[in-house]
Amino acid sequence: MVSETQFLVGIFVMEVIILLVIVRYFYVKNKRRKKIKNKVDEEIEKELTNKDRKYP
Repeated sequence: MVSETQFLVGIFVMEVIILLVIVRYFYVKNKRRKKIKNKVDEEIEKELTNKDRKYP
């Protein structure tokens, strides 16, 4: 038979694990967005600084 304390500790541990998974998912998601944003920013910067380009 499981005591009440062990049951509560088990629930607490499961909540912590779920929260860590959620936080890690959002951290990785934001990190990927940053990389994509930087690539786009670099391309825009290249377009703006390209002096050989002829504008219509």
